[in-house]
Amino acid sequence: MRVGRDIKHRDKTIRSYVLSRNWDKNPEFLLVQKVVRDLTEKKPELSEFKFVYDYEWEVEPGRSDKGKGDLIFTDGHSNYLIVECKKKKPQEVKQQTLKFMKLCKNIIKNVQTVKGMAVTREGWD
Repeated sequence: MRVGRDIKHRDKTIRSYVLSRNWDKNPEFLLVQKVVRDLTEKKPELSEFKFVYDYEWEVEPGRSDKGKGDLIFTDGHSNYLIVECKKKKPQEVKQQTLKFMKLCKNIIKNVQTVKGMAVTREGWD
């Protein structure tokens, strides 16, 4: 099954923006940038998630006050990976990732599977 041009276009646009944003030295953004650049190298078991689907996505559309997720990757075939990057303690980030995984199913139509990964300075889980 082929990946749609819309998925490829989203990936190219978001990936280019994140990787070229060299003025932002915020520690959490630098984690986001590292994940976009190195995901399949650091986590080969997640290599099917080749496409960046969204960045700074609203967990409740139209309500940024309800929170924003960091990254969503996809394989292009209804499988998604939610990635949260934070300076917080790993356990807090894992809890937030689990919450956002559940919310993702309400936002994206036709989701088959959702995986999650919490990224902190201490590691990628």
